Amino acid sequence: MFQIAICEDSKVDTDLLSQTLAAAANDLRIRARTDYYKNGEELILALKDGASYDLLLLDIFLEQVNGVDTARSARKYLPHVQIAFLTSSRDYALDAYDLDAIHYLMKPVDREKLGVDIYLSDIAEPQRIPISFIRVEEQLASSSFLRISRSLMVRIGYIRCIDKNVCYFRDGTSALISRREKSIVRKKYNDYLFNHSQEGEYP
Repeated sequence: MFQIAICEDSKVDTDLLSQTLAAAANDLRIRARTDYYKNGEELILALKDGASYDLLLLDIFLEQVNGVDTARSARKYLPHVQIAFLTSSRDYALDAYDLDAIHYLMKPVDREKLGVDIYLSDIAEPQRIPISFIRVEEQLASSSFLRISRSLMVRIGYIRCIDKNVCYFRDGTSALISRREKSIVRKKYNDYLFNHSQEGEYP
């Protein structure tokens, strides 16, 4: 069972998101359970009490504790949980990626975007996304992802190392880097390693 938490203080947005989420889960043939929270404090209290989730969908503009601060607190209890932010503004986009968010979703959230976020979370078995690879690439276009080949994109942090034309992943698998993407992949990955070393982090 895929566990999802939604933190949203607007009933209209919550109802729309609930319908969209159910449709996306049905498209991907995923059994999902969703819990709803009106504010960040409720969610953090639930995590303190032992609640566990695979994916958090957090509205940015929550009262008192905003979505970004809620995500920071949630990471203390669920270090590896996938997080996607919901918002009507792009003002917090950099904060979202600093928190290793899988997506920054502009409202209203549509079925395709939400389907991609569910797919990127920790699902045991591969799932088929009913949209084209080009659409997926457009939605994931950021410094956090690399296109390895014609039909493969990967989150940079999931790469263990690159040796010649082969990209090795943290799960022990590997993939050939296409000749067309080779120079771009190496540059972005080296930039990623350099930035983390400057911050005293070694991925």
